[in-house]
Amino acid sequence: MPTAVNYAVLESSKFDTQPLVIPDNQPLPQRQHIGGKFSTFLEQLPKYLGSFSTEYQMPIICFSTIITATITVKIIIAVLDVINEIPQLNLVFELTGIGYLIWFVFRYLFKASTRQELAAQISFIQKEIVEGQDS
Repeated sequence: MPTAVNYAVLESSKFDTQPLVIPDNQPLPQRQHIGGKFSTFLEQLPKYLGSFSTEYQMPIICFSTIITATITVKIIIAVLDVINEIPQLNLVFELTGIGYLIWFVFRYLFKASTRQELAAQISFIQKEIVEGQDS
């Protein structure tokens, strides 16, 4: 009784250039072998990324923070450059800053009692932030 040869259909073969079926006992072509390795790698990729992110969590967070801070500073500088180009608005902002600085110095830094009040406010805010107390 003759044995039947099992055939597997090649999905990627072109018409008239390669046979559409090959016997099961013949080795797969090289690109199918590479494709199989690639698909195995893609199946394992979420596991690799998960283990990578748990192993290097702190460096990833630090790197992300540095990149985010750099982008934020560049955006702020760009916005300030645009504001500086608007006539008279630059002068208004400078005068506002100088006025606030003069008020702050007269309000908090001339007398010892107001310096103590400022120090108490700063320590209260620090305590709120560190200990998470609500007032």
